[in-house]
Amino acid sequence: MTMPAIDKGAIVEHEFYGRGTVIELRHGGYSAYVSFGRFACPVPVRQLKVVSGGLQIVDGTPKPQKEAKEKPLLERLLEMRELQKKKDSVSPVYRPIKTQAFDWMMDIESLRLGLVPLRHIETWTVGREDEIAQIKRFLIDESEGAMLIEGGYGSGKTHLLTYLAYKGESFGYATMFADIDSSRKSAAFPKRLFNALAKSFRAKVGSKILNLQEFLIECANRDKQNILAKHFAFGPLIEKIRNNNVSQADWNWLYGEDSQSPKPPGMPNLHDFTTCANLYCNMLSGIGVACNNLFGLRGLLVIIDEGEVSQVSEYSYHLRRAMNLFKGLVLTANDDPSLEEKVVKTEECSRGALSRLVYSGHRPIPYFFSASSERQSSYLKVVMGFTPSSCVEVVQGFRASMREVKLRLLPQQAIRDWFKRLCDRFEQVYGVELDEAMRSNVLRILLSRMDRPSSSDAIRDFVQSAVTALDLIRFYPDLSLKELLAE
Repeated sequence: MTMPAIDKGAIVEHEFYGRGTVIELRHGGYSAYVSFGRFACPVPVRQLKVVSGGLQIVDGTPKPQKEAKEKPLLERLLEMRELQKKKDSVSPVYRPIKTQAFDWMMDIESLRLGLVPLRHIETWTVGREDEIAQIKRFLIDESEGAMLIEGGYGSGKTHLLTYLAYKGESFGYATMFADIDSSRKSAAFPKRLFNALAKSFRAKVGSKILNLQEFLIECANRDKQNILAKHFAFGPLIEKIRNNNVSQADWNWLYGEDSQSPKPPGMPNLHDFTTCANLYCNMLSGIGVACNNLFGLRGLLVIIDEGEVSQVSEYSYHLRRAMNLFKGLVLTANDDPSLEEKVVKTEECSRGALSRLVYSGHRPIPYFFSASSERQSSYLKVVMGFTPSSCVEVVQGFRASMREVKLRLLPQQAIRDWFKRLCDRFEQVYGVELDEAMRSNVLRILLSRMDRPSSSDAIRDFVQSAVTALDLIRFYPDLSLKELLAE
């Protein structure tokens, strides 16, 4: 089958990732690097449709011209803001920000960008009582170590995962949080995902929040039983810390900051191969053991978002290796007995005789870490976020009892409650008066736009539209809502 060419700059659409722009073509035109707004990744051309003219790349069959869609509300509001700026007759009103409301202003800035406001995340989490109840049960359930959270783009999935990290810390877990980075193929290459997780590490110990470097230094001071001394990676590092000869090169080695330089003296190779999932699951397990044994924490909570991005791969084996990593994490977090297995060399790679997981041929150590001859718990919890995709079914098959949370649409009352909080914060921060009639009219317009087929019902779009609408009102108080919001 001959596929029509896609030009650089073309507007394309993907089944899962939505609309994007082609940045460049690769591999003789068979792969395109596409920006989807929040992220960019390589995509096989066969998975794309060209939006202009409705030409479908999959089979080359022209489709009937679709009716022009009305622009989403957020796009129209942003255009309206730029239009008002250019008008000579209307000057924006700039109001001083109240100093005592600085924290709330930072929240509004986060919401304006479509980001999660970390300072007061509980305030901005509404309508998720059922999902939060499931999360809390998971955090205290010692019989299950892995959970899936499934929701479409813009549904609030990342917000809920961030809330989970916040709650996990209050439940006594150290936390790690990372997105699957398609540009670095971080699911297929486990070292890259571990490096991202390592940089996000947080452990609340007493009144202090420790990063991974501070945590390991404290481990060296506390580890009288030499629990981590036997670990293939952390053992040599702990020894260097105790001998006071640890260097910045050693920390760069741990975080993957200087991958082109030779490994520091005395440290093992941390290979950047697709076959090395066992090394990095073992390292996460080691951190979990240290959290519990040395600090009295429940363990380590590992949160991975954008799991479905792993299926956007240039080579089929990349997806298989990504699924191998996810399976290794699920089995390690559940202390699965199949991991106490022999490693068998095959023509392709080294595999576990029972789990069929891929092992590093250079270092075929177990996926879990145990400080003694008797296996102990990994003290690991793993949560993975996915949009609806074929990956979800594959991951579900790794463990029948794995918990799954499916995000439902927010009820309108929850959206109304959230919007009221936003209006209250706007008044506190900017000193703008938003009476009940104005609030009601703005919300009515926003909700009506969400209900129209041509607009997205994604929560993120609603949030950004709401902030932009209130911005227009505070900058142009003398204009009517009809003029500002183009009702």
